[in-house]
Amino acid sequence: MTQAIANTPGITNTYAPKLAYQIAMPQPQTHLFEVKFIVSNWGGGALDIMMPVWTPGSYLVREYSKQLQNFVVKTGDDRQLNSTKISKHHWQIQTDRSTE
Repeated sequence: MTQAIANTPGITNTYAPKLAYQIAMPQPQTHLFEVKFIVSNWGGGALDIMMPVWTPGSYLVREYSKQLQNFVVKTGDDRQLNSTKISKHHWQIQTDRSTE
């Protein structure tokens, strides 16, 4: 599994990945959000991403990922990348060494 340190105080790494989110709700009547998770400056061949299965203060295991629809992974130049769902909350993306 590949892990990355981003925005960690005290760690300065010009090669650290940069993480950003864009959230939109273009059709409020559907009650659906469009979420873009943007990773830049990534150089690995695969990227593992996970959603939480917990809520602070609660002992219940949640399944937030079951609400996910139309999961697509694209590069900055709009090429679609292959992804594999490893478990209910874990995906592995084959990045083809793309940095955006």
